[in-house]
Amino acid sequence: MKESCEGTIIHGNHRGDEGKGRITDEEAATHDIVARFGGGQNAGHTVSTGEHELSLHILPSGIAHEGKMNVIGNGCVIDPVGAMDELEQVEASGISIGLDNLRISSAAHLVLPHMISQDEIRDAGPNGQGSTKRGIAQTYAAKHMRTGKRVEDINHSRDELVEAAREGLLRQADERKQAGLEPLDVDREIERFIAAAIEIGRYSTDTPLLLNRLLSEGENILAEGAQAYSLDIDHGMYPFTTSSGTSALAAPQGLGVPAKHFSRIIGVAKLTQSHVGGGPFVTEICDKELAEQVRGPEGEIDSEFGKSTGRPRRVGHLDIPSLRRSQITSGDTETAVTKLDLVKRYGEMVAICVSYEMNGDTLDVAPSSAMKLAKCTPIYEHLPVWQDDIEDIREYEKLPVEAKSYIEFIEELTGIPITAIGVGYQRDQIIRRRQNT
Repeated sequence: MKESCEGTIIHGNHRGDEGKGRITDEEAATHDIVARFGGGQNAGHTVSTGEHELSLHILPSGIAHEGKMNVIGNGCVIDPVGAMDELEQVEASGISIGLDNLRISSAAHLVLPHMISQDEIRDAGPNGQGSTKRGIAQTYAAKHMRTGKRVEDINHSRDELVEAAREGLLRQADERKQAGLEPLDVDREIERFIAAAIEIGRYSTDTPLLLNRLLSEGENILAEGAQAYSLDIDHGMYPFTTSSGTSALAAPQGLGVPAKHFSRIIGVAKLTQSHVGGGPFVTEICDKELAEQVRGPEGEIDSEFGKSTGRPRRVGHLDIPSLRRSQITSGDTETAVTKLDLVKRYGEMVAICVSYEMNGDTLDVAPSSAMKLAKCTPIYEHLPVWQDDIEDIREYEKLPVEAKSYIEFIEELTGIPITAIGVGYQRDQIIRRRQNT
């Protein structure tokens, strides 16, 4: 039996796009299992292997490592067509995918074609919420209405699966027309869906039993979150959230793994704050010129444009009250920060929101709802910015004094050690620090 190691949860501390994929990719080297516990193809993680840049939406970020078991958990929803496209793209980069490194929960829910269509219809109308149009909300709604279809149906109830998909598409024909959307070729959509589903069905298994067996044999696990804390359906800025649990609290539930197996909880915080979609953004930069400067050039891997949507992200200043709420609720034991190399985009001085003002009161921790966040104004402190290039630095002590003061200021405000610092998007562009540093 192998000597057991501590399990780890990685989740986003803000509004998504923090760079969780590259932190997961780096952590995967010391874990046996990498498992996604929630969300679907509305996530977008970019992993750079040095030779290739992988754009992952449903596959766990450990897929780039040999000898790792990657698991898509029961808390996820999966579009077979999109998943097969992703599998083919990853394999085209030279990475082999088979039953030895990928398993999908038989209890994960399927995104049927008509759910994607319904998402498009809703987003085209007055009730649109800036969706990724991947059918995520519709699939989770069907799950909770107990009318959904699961991965297990691919191998055991395929006729019923085809019937449900066909009936859904036919029912929506008039709605698509009224929304001004192109009609769908129902037979073609069904054919593509079933062909992809059959391939996906090969990876289906009872993942809670698999994971707990592997853990009992001494394997260790890295649980990978999608989106981020502010988008959590239970704890985020409702109603401007996603449809699943995104905090560390969702990992045990979404994988069927007891919480006792996780002793490390890493929250990932991005130092160039951003958001895609609607909802309050307390520290949003309203100055167009500064916003464009912080966002960076479109098309570059480190620019602030959505990986799943291509939309320009709203950008803002680092928000400590929001970070504190995520850390408190998720029980973070350490923080990984990304994009320290891009803080210089803010200019000579960088503003950090240290608290909020709401109705005459000062708040050190962000409120939980969008309604209350909309009433908050930021209280800033300012620090000097370094202009040195730091992408090649790998030792903390070699950072510019202003960069170290910036990191230590965040640690002082949150009380959580920063153990990893991203200084670029490449796999090795991370500075590691001991927790007692």
